[in-house]
Formats: sequence, C-alpha cells, structure tokens
Amino acid sequence: MTMMLRTAPRNSEAMLANLGVVPDFPSRAQEKHAFRCFLAVSFSMLLNFFMAFLNTHGVGLNESKVTVIQILVTALCGCLLLTRHTTFRPMPIIMLVVLIVQLIVMNLLKTPNLRAFYDCLILPLYIAIGASAYGVRDKWMSWLFWFVFSVCVLEAVLPTVYSVIVNAGDYYQATRSWVANQATSQASKDGFYTGAYRGGGTAAFALIDHRAGGPFLEPLSLGYFSVLMAIYFAGMHKGGFLYRAIAVASCLFLSMLSDSRAASGLLLLCAPLLFARVRMPGIVMWFASPALLLIAWLCYTNHIGDGGDMYYRISLTFEGLAGSNAWEMLMGDVNIEHANDSGLLSLTYNFGLIGVFLAIFYYSGLFTRRTGSNPSLFICFSLLATLTLMFGAAVLSIKSASLMGFLVGLAGRPPAIAPEEDEENLPEALPIRRPAKMLA
Repeated sequence: MTMMLRTAPRNSEAMLANLGVVPDFPSRAQEKHAFRCFLAVSFSMLLNFFMAFLNTHGVGLNESKVTVIQILVTALCGCLLLTRHTTFRPMPIIMLVVLIVQLIVMNLLKTPNLRAFYDCLILPLYIAIGASAYGVRDKWMSWLFWFVFSVCVLEAVLPTVYSVIVNAGDYYQATRSWVANQATSQASKDGFYTGAYRGGGTAAFALIDHRAGGPFLEPLSLGYFSVLMAIYFAGMHKGGFLYRAIAVASCLFLSMLSDSRAASGLLLLCAPLLFARVRMPGIVMWFASPALLLIAWLCYTNHIGDGGDMYYRISLTFEGLAGSNAWEMLMGDVNIEHANDSGLLSLTYNFGLIGVFLAIFYYSGLFTRRTGSNPSLFICFSLLATLTLMFGAAVLSIKSASLMGFLVGLAGRPPAIAPEEDEENLPEALPIRRPAKMLA
C-alpha cells in the first residue's frame, strides 16, 4: 500500500527515516551526495592525468609534491563519509579492524612503513564511498567512460598531439625516483610511459606502435580500467542490450590498445557471464581467488609459458615466497625485492599469508556486499583483484583503486544504479512505502 507525498523540506529525509517511511527511489539529497562521490572518484582516477598536464605546461612537480597532493585528495574524498548518507554495518567494520590490527602488528615487528597503510587501505576507503553513493546514474558513468575512450583514441591516432598535451615521459622522470634513476628509455624520450614499448617484439595486439595509457599515462591501469568498466556495463548498467554491447566492445578495444593480454582475457571471461545476468552460487566467491592462485602456481611449477612475459611476472611472486617457510610466510617474512612488481608479495609482507586472503576478500567486496547483490559481480572483482596483484601493485594505486572500490561499493548495495529519469520528468508526488503497522 502506498501514500503520496508532496515535495518536502530539506530535512524531510531524516523525518521520514524517524517515522519508518522508506522512499522507493533515492531522494534528491541522496542523488546530490552520489554525484559528489562520482566527481571525487573521477578526479581521483584522473589525478595523474591532470598533474601531468600541469607538469607539461610549466608547473614543475616532483615526487614530494605529488605525494602531498595525492594524500590531500584522498583525505578530501574521505570527508564524503562524514555525512548522514553513510551507514556502517558490523561485518565490514569488524573485518576492516582485523586488517588494520594485522597491518599495525606487522609494522611493529618490522621496519615501520607508513606508506603501507595508505596503499593497503585506499581500496576500503573507496569501497565505503561507493556504498554510500545510493543513486548513481548510468549516464554519469557513461560520461566518464567515453571521456577516457576519447583520450585513448587521441593517443592512438595523434600520438604527437597527445604527448604535447600530457608528456608522460617527462612527468614520470620528474615524479618517480625509480624512473629518474634509470637510463632514459626511448618511450620516455617520445613522451610516453617508460614501458610503453614492449621489448623483444612481444606485443600481443600491436594495434599501434606503443602500449597506450590514455589518461592513466601507463598501460596497466588502462587495461584494468577496461575490465572494470566492462564489468559495470555488462553486469550493472541498466541500459539497452545494444548500448551495453557497444560499450563492452569498446572496453575490449581499450584493453587491446594497452596491449594487456591478462586484462583482455579476463574481460572476455567476465563479460558474457554478466551479460547473461547469471547468478553464480555465493560459495563460489570464496574460492575464485584461491583457485586462480592455484592455477598460477601450477603454471609456474610446470613451467607452462616459460620464457614469456606473463610467466616471468607470475614467477616474481612465487620466487619471492619460495625462500620462506610456512611460519615465515604467516608472519610476512618474505623477500620483497620485487614487491613493486608483485602486489601479492607486498600484501604478504604487510599482512602475513592469512591476511592476504582477508585483504583480497575485502577488496573484492565479499565482506561488504548486501543480501540481494549478484555474487557473479564479486567473483569477477575477486578474479580481477587477484590477477592484478600477481602482475604488480597498480590496483593499489589511486588510479585503479578509486574506480574499483567505487564499483565494488555500488555493486554491494542493490539497486546499484538509479533510474534514468531526468530531473524535470520526475513526478511531483513520489510513491512512499510505509510499514504495515503505521497503516493499521
């Protein structure tokens, strides 16, 4: 049974909540909060693009300045959680406290590393922002995607113009010590990310003469963006089939521009499953990550693909763990020489072996999802988190963590996306559900 409610004052949302009245659709206040969250995530995701633009056009940046700016942006995004639209449920809070305690203990047992707290907790922050953003519209996410797509097309068609607008080579030379301390690569001289040219002719797709980075400046993050948006368009977007199919095909094109074989393969695995709106059993979520790690370990031990780039990246993780016994792995006492190239090594060092799985489960939304959300979405997030952590730590950077966390948070709160009615087409009176005891 419903009653009709006219436009109410700004504090009506709180009044209705006190009365036990539940709106059928997000209120205007909720939509405004959702839009602020969307803008914050978009700015976080494209932060390096904006800073590279400034660096290219006379605003000198260095590693210290970039670190301060990134911390400030992250802190401002965190302020979005200090609103009445944010609710915290017990399970996510308990598991987050467990992760923080593990992080503190591991830091006390070793050399303290404050950067580890930022890297390990940035995804939970954006998951919370996504969970609070009830009322995100499909068209906002489409705007973001097509902007990224346009920048990537510009880089592919007019690479010289792209490097004039944002010189990724100069930006990374100025703001990343590990780039500045090595010999300048040809890619950097051409205005691209230092790893834009694959060595040894190992390009998988070779659509253009280098691996595109678009507004992310480097190819790994573009590949991960393409998978995340494919998951979104295939499994969360409420538009028509044709539009969603075109968008997912465009995501595949972006992953091929980045020459990311892992991203392209995962996209082709996840998109059909989500297009069909298949709901996998919930138990599968908990086995997706361990199963993928087992497959990777079998490939490593049996030398499947030995000599290739993917085998090399996988070997960095397992070789780093091979020198430690079971107790040392539990305590995070592992070789972190290649931690920058293996997020799993970094997480093992900071959380211990058990904490790694808890972190992946949290990053994938398994502890934050609500009843009614589609388990298939979280299986895809789990596979993506595990795969990307095997190949590096880019998913823990603000470029990838902001979008992934936001989508994980949205997916965990069904309905994840608001209906697409325009503001002027909303009815003057909206249907409001009231509890039966109030209608008696």
